[in-house]
Amino acid sequence: STRILAVKIAALLADLALREFPQRWQTFVSDLFSPVSNGGIWCEAGADAGGNTTGVKISLECLKLITEDCTDSDYNARISTTRRNDILLGMNEMSKLMLPPLFELLSKQYGDVNNAKSTLLAMNQYLASNGRTVVQMAPDERAEYQQQIDRRDAAGGIVANVLGTLENFCQSMPLDWMFKIENGVDFIAALLHLLKEDV
Repeated sequence: STRILAVKIAALLADLALREFPQRWQTFVSDLFSPVSNGGIWCEAGADAGGNTTGVKISLECLKLITEDCTDSDYNARISTTRRNDILLGMNEMSKLMLPPLFELLSKQYGDVNNAKSTLLAMNQYLASNGRTVVQMAPDERAEYQQQIDRRDAAGGIVANVLGTLENFCQSMPLDWMFKIENGVDFIAALLHLLKEDV
């Protein structure tokens, strides 16, 4: 399936990065976040959740695997301490290339989750006001309802993936990696807001 293939590609990219980044693969981060229109696997700005974000899932899984290999005691026996430190320093230096696309993706997908939830709520209210339930929907209504559920779930999955990847990075990077605000990117405000939400 696509999911299994994506995980295998992510593992392959992570293994290559663990061997080559930053010394021999200096463009790893920019390559990982390069959009499809430029020959990369990252989504285009403003992309909806779904099949066109498979590359995003690969990228996030790759970053997650790298941080696990560098920080998790169950994994980090695979690489030497010196190599691990080189990778973490390289990632820290590349944070300006990593954080803006992650923030943009998080903002877009979170907006998609909220829009889908609002549409579903409005549809349920409409049905209730007419004395109907979801089971009594017409086929075209049911298709639209399911489309909104799928959109909510796909976008919510990406939000969860981004937050999981950021969690791994926050455990290994300096505090200012996430706390400094640059170019209007304020992760702290976004993350505090997400703490209140059930995505």
